Amino acid sequence: MFPTPRSRPRLSCGLFLALVVALIGEVVASGVMDPAASPGAPQRLVVGGPLLESGLVSLSWLPVEGAVSYEILRGTDPAEAAAVVIATNVTASPFVDLSPPHAVDLYYRVRAVAGDSVGPWAGPLVTRQDVLLWTRSTAGRFTMPVVFTNGTVVVGVNRRSVLTPPPDLGVVYAIAPQGELVWQRQTGGTGVSHPVITPDERVMLAAGHNWESVLWSATASGDDLKEVPGVLTTPFLSVAADGTIFLAGQPPGMTIQVRSLDSKGTLQWSDGIGMGSTPIRFSVHPDGLLAVGNMGLTVFTPDGHRHWVAGGLNQSWGEPAWAGTDRLMAVNSRQELIAFRADGTPLWTNRIVNALSPIPGP
Repeated sequence: MFPTPRSRPRLSCGLFLALVVALIGEVVASGVMDPAASPGAPQRLVVGGPLLESGLVSLSWLPVEGAVSYEILRGTDPAEAAAVVIATNVTASPFVDLSPPHAVDLYYRVRAVAGDSVGPWAGPLVTRQDVLLWTRSTAGRFTMPVVFTNGTVVVGVNRRSVLTPPPDLGVVYAIAPQGELVWQRQTGGTGVSHPVITPDERVMLAAGHNWESVLWSATASGDDLKEVPGVLTTPFLSVAADGTIFLAGQPPGMTIQVRSLDSKGTLQWSDGIGMGSTPIRFSVHPDGLLAVGNMGLTVFTPDGHRHWVAGGLNQSWGEPAWAGTDRLMAVNSRQELIAFRADGTPLWTNRIVNALSPIPGP
């Protein structure tokens, strides 16, 4: 005779359902099934291009809550399956496509990434590459143009006067999508920086006056002009998603000054990072860490303290680039591409040739 099997305890239907609900709750709490972990689609996606006569294409969008980075999809057909990803780990809007194919229509999509989760694609938006819509020319050196969400293109122009010595005269132009001049403003002084679009839809730039500048901003229609004096003359500005403004410049005989201003132009902190002559550009981490590349690579905390520094005075650095939340990449004058963790720990070094700044990668 076979032994009689032991009786197995039975779960009541109510207890079984309770355990299932508890298990699901644990999974959701762990983030595995949390629908909120997937970021939303970028809103107010705008494509501008080809920009003026450069042939470049610019994409801009509003920041997505919880997004760490963005991916850019480009194709020559409206179907998503026919497109390819041309950029990953893009940390902020706008994005400039530096090598768009010519003489074809291009369809762009953008989606947000948060950890292992990705949001839906926004788009497609098409830019017509086979027809020149309009062109404008003026005496002087153009800055990099920026595009408002309504399609208005804003560009700064630095023009020489006939005075001796000849200072630069800064002029700002706003041009409608169809090519009509919407407005223009002369800022005077010693020229203007590359403009940026702020999160509250204003164009902002630094208008130089000797070695101190005016922080100049206006709406897309050219109204509500605001000027904040006493900032540094700087070729580049950077505006974070929360409206914080970063700029840097080097007065004669002084070290390069990095400054952080709030959205109203009030100084939050300032620090000197040594001498140098390379262009000073920034990369802002989603958590507020500011990476500055020049004679040395310096990373600041949001309150202005030096988090860590890499390289020495005999080593210049190109524009740094945050790739996701825990990787910073930068190229130095030794032609080395180095990846760092957010805490400054080196991850790897690759020897490269003729590089100016890194392109964020996976």
